[in-house]
Amino acid sequence: MLFYIFLFLFGINFMLWGSAFLAIPFGVTLIKKKRIKVNITTVILVAFVTAYLIPEIAAGQRSTVRLLFVPLAFLLGYNYFDVIDKKDIVTSYLVIAIGMAAHVILSVALTMAHNGIRTGYVSVYTDIWSRTITTTTGLMSNYVLFLPMFVYALSKGGKYYTFIPFSLLGVVFGILTGNRSTLVLFIAATIVGVLISIFHKQKRIAIIMIVMIAVLLLFVILAYQFNWLGIRSMYDNSYLAFRVSFTKANDASLIDSGRWDAKGMYISKMLDYPWGGGALREEVGIYAHDIWLDTWSSGGWIAFTALTVYMAGFIYRIIRFILTVDDLSTKILFASFSVILFMQYYVEPVLNGAPWLFISATLFDGMIARYLSQEKPALSGE
Repeated sequence: MLFYIFLFLFGINFMLWGSAFLAIPFGVTLIKKKRIKVNITTVILVAFVTAYLIPEIAAGQRSTVRLLFVPLAFLLGYNYFDVIDKKDIVTSYLVIAIGMAAHVILSVALTMAHNGIRTGYVSVYTDIWSRTITTTTGLMSNYVLFLPMFVYALSKGGKYYTFIPFSLLGVVFGILTGNRSTLVLFIAATIVGVLISIFHKQKRIAIIMIVMIAVLLLFVILAYQFNWLGIRSMYDNSYLAFRVSFTKANDASLIDSGRWDAKGMYISKMLDYPWGGGALREEVGIYAHDIWLDTWSSGGWIAFTALTVYMAGFIYRIIRFILTVDDLSTKILFASFSVILFMQYYVEPVLNGAPWLFISATLFDGMIARYLSQEKPALSGE
């Protein structure tokens, strides 16, 4: 139980010391076992973090030292349980997801207390811990873990239905603040859940999901049409509505963004800055909002290569885990999470803006690697 309390404190980023709460159970594990198991993935992660941070520090750039918790998170997941069950992995996921969602909800409540329910055409929020104003981009990265809870709850039923309104709350806030990624990720997670249910011939669960989605869409349409609960007024005053109006007035697409132009500039100039240090970012003027391109900018080709090798292993392990477990809801949860996680990696500066998301993923990866090593040692990368 104490382990999960620390995971919750990590998820909610308690007093901005979230990552440090992973160090406590890691230290306890080290003291208790007097040694820890290390595999090749650990070496790759250490190489990645080292290659990422050194060029940035040498260039005098402001880099996030929280990335030092990346290999620690993997080692914690890999070593904490002597024998790990899929229930341990799912519970850890749920606890961290709830903690991250709580961070968002508390911050939203604080923002509304300051600015009122209608935040206007502004995509900012007040963080519950720092009390500083920042963009919604970093905030909604906290909700990535909770977005698959919609289809997960539908597949589990019973008490798990309580997760549904909270997953929808995140989508609503994302819409109000113009965070298009949240809505897209939610849709993607839901589609993955439905497809997996159909693929495994779970007709009852698939029908429940489809009916629930249809009811939800019908409610949204009617609520907007008749302004139930002031929903149309809220949307019309939202930042997303402003962006839709702006794009229509300028004959543009809603998905148009300077970020895509920035990605193109990053790619065209990559070979001019092979050693990182943030020079490529300074040349372009903004982050690439892409974990690989931002890694190249910060750590150069060495960090980029280490990240790519790690990600290949991560994808392999998560696929093996999904194929190995026999519980449909677990398959749905981690398949949906994996898909939207990589989508988020492509659209946000995760390592600089939301490193706790990457740290969470490496923690789960460590747990999955341990689980697979019990099933078949060759699958874990040992």
